[in-house]
Amino acid sequence: MRIDLCWPCLDAFADPLSNAAMAAVMHYRHPAAVLRAGPKRVEAFLRKSAPGLGRCSPKAFAAKLCDYARESMPPVGESSAEVDSLLRAANEAKSAMGLEGELASRLIEEARKSGGFGILTTIDGVGERLAASILAEIGDVSRFPNQGKIAAYAGLDPAVCQSGRSGGLHLRITRKGNAFLRKYLYLAVLGCCSERRSNRIKEFVDRKQKGGLPRKAALVAGCRKMLLVIRAMLLNGTAFEH
Repeated sequence: MRIDLCWPCLDAFADPLSNAAMAAVMHYRHPAAVLRAGPKRVEAFLRKSAPGLGRCSPKAFAAKLCDYARESMPPVGESSAEVDSLLRAANEAKSAMGLEGELASRLIEEARKSGGFGILTTIDGVGERLAASILAEIGDVSRFPNQGKIAAYAGLDPAVCQSGRSGGLHLRITRKGNAFLRKYLYLAVLGCCSERRSNRIKEFVDRKQKGGLPRKAALVAGCRKMLLVIRAMLLNGTAFEH
């Protein structure tokens, strides 16, 4: 890949698609230019061009980037065709990310018109974008007359099978139904489980694990539980209960 030629092992230092890394790659073009700039100038550039670095301050990120540039050994030079090709690809990726962000903003704007949007954002670990995505895939929840119908729609029918290796009971998904909804539910479950305070989804997943299910299987079971909780919340107009 072009990034490996121009910025080898950058992914060991930072996410190449993060705002800070993309800004540095597009501005400096090559690790050698980072070394010439030095930590203070790189920090000043990041403060201006790459806000929102999370827990890592511009000063810390600049120092790490300079350390990386000092240790990296790119097989291509600053004026190589590979660098020019990388910059074109980076610009295309930035444009695609901007379009994705614009579409996400429109999705959230439309979701705000629904009463269900505010309800779903009360779920621990579920932000506006994820809530809007779940709502978009479910649509009118009243079209699912019972729990089984909505579970089948998501491809989360419970199927109990005997494992030849462990002899335990496992929850499988049918791999039919709405794959996007399954993905969003999985992210929602991960969000609930990452919260410090206890909640009904986190407790459910923990019970499944203690009962013998592997972590991933317990999370899949949590997806079905999450979907049924969401259905009840939307039908009753109630917030998430811990």
